[in-house]
Amino acid sequence: MIISGIWWLVINFVILALLYLIATSCNIPKNNHSSTINNDTLNGTSKGFSSLNPANFFQQRKANKHLKARQGMQKGLKKSTSDTTSDTNAQNDNTALQKLSKHLENKLPDYQIQMKKNHINIMKASKKLLMVTLDKNVAVGSRKLGSMTVVNFHKTPNHTDILAQLNSQ
Repeated sequence: MIISGIWWLVINFVILALLYLIATSCNIPKNNHSSTINNDTLNGTSKGFSSLNPANFFQQRKANKHLKARQGMQKGLKKSTSDTTSDTNAQNDNTALQKLSKHLENKLPDYQIQMKKNHINIMKASKKLLMVTLDKNVAVGSRKLGSMTVVNFHKTPNHTDILAQLNSQ
């Protein structure tokens, strides 16, 4: 099969477009001063096209990947520092739960109070009746979890609120 003259031009334009797309997708910055020779080009560490050989090209791509990963880790560190405020809120909730647990032990001697990390279990005769949580991210109210009622508060409740929940079962 013989390719006519116009098709040669089309094929050449397609090849040039593909080469241009490949070159621009590598994200290698152009060297504005390609005529000057500095220590970077002699060492083979220049980022420009003048010192582009296959070994440097792949080393540069690997270095860019590591740099992007390192920047992503730093973004992760920034997120973790903002999470410290939520950690302090969790610690405040935990101290509020501890105070509430001691208060309930004094006010409700008929019930067994079991303190967990994020909630308080209130039991009678080793049967869990009520779980009390202090979580500002969850709506205030109660719901059933099996045979036990889970009650969420945003502020530390009074023992009368807990008694009302126990009596409503």
